[in-house]
Amino acid sequence: MLEIQARLLHGFFKGSIHNHQEPVTILDIGGGHGQIAQALNGSSYAPLIGLTVFGSAPSARATLDLATLDKLGSCVFQSGSFERLPFADQSIDIVTSLRLLPHYDNWQGLVAEMCRVARRAVIVDVPTYQSCNAVSSLLFPLKKKIEGNTRSYTLFKRSEITECFAKNKFGFVDIRGEFFLPMVVHRMLRNGILSEALEAIPKSLGLTDLLGSPVIIRAIRG
Repeated sequence: MLEIQARLLHGFFKGSIHNHQEPVTILDIGGGHGQIAQALNGSSYAPLIGLTVFGSAPSARATLDLATLDKLGSCVFQSGSFERLPFADQSIDIVTSLRLLPHYDNWQGLVAEMCRVARRAVIVDVPTYQSCNAVSSLLFPLKKKIEGNTRSYTLFKRSEITECFAKNKFGFVDIRGEFFLPMVVHRMLRNGILSEALEAIPKSLGLTDLLGSPVIIRAIRG
């Protein structure tokens, strides 16, 4: 899952960073897990990135090893309220957030804040009703049994995400599906080669982008 997300993220970042000769600022909200930081750190344009990881509390920094992110132009950690981010309007080139919106009650308010701060683009991920996630409520007990620490989460309609971005003046929305089959199936299999083979057919037919879940979304200002 992390490898697939990283590949999609790189594609989105390249699409948002038009001139690799100029420094780019990125704000990752709730990024203490370091996923976006590590993906950026391994990119060809890492030296041009100024990354700020923003957590809800100082303790969120504990899982982020800044010393390993030595390829980035810079990487700093800040904490505070997600309801009112301490950044000026359109002061950050790209604002990102993974694994947060499905667990955040006021997700529309969070999207609005991300759009307020972002100068170029916003990148988020969410699980959707499309594909096999339509029966996710039936699979959730099994998912929780396998993972142990699974939290309940919100499923989204793609239309409500695009409408929310449109209200915040982000007109172009690019949506890419990560998996066609529910994640619980892949976690049960515990076999990356088999999972990749099972996902190859729907991906080649374009079904993963059309019906897959979770999805990574890039919204562009304007």
